Amino acid sequence: MKEIYKDIYTFEVPLPKSALKAINIYVIKAPDRAIVIDTGYNTKESIEYMEDNLGKLDLEIKDCDLLLTHLHADHTGLAAFFYENGCNLYIGKV
Repeated sequence: MKEIYKDIYTFEVPLPKSALKAINIYVIKAPDRAIVIDTGYNTKESIEYMEDNLGKLDLEIKDCDLLLTHLHADHTGLAAFFYENGCNLYIGKV
């Protein structure tokens, strides 16, 4: 976890069996909610990394909204998980 600017953080989520190795996740933290940018694959490992790192910021999935940069599986894998936990999802028009 690294704070790259005031209230803007980044951390990596591993991408098992991928040549890319990991994806950079960004979190913009505000007083009432946070925005998470991208997710990693839809795997238990990605969920654990996401929950662990959000916990370091005193956040839970339900405290966040999700911004997806594009429709590749390494960026959108946990979209349904976020949605099922009450998050708003945002993505550009295809």
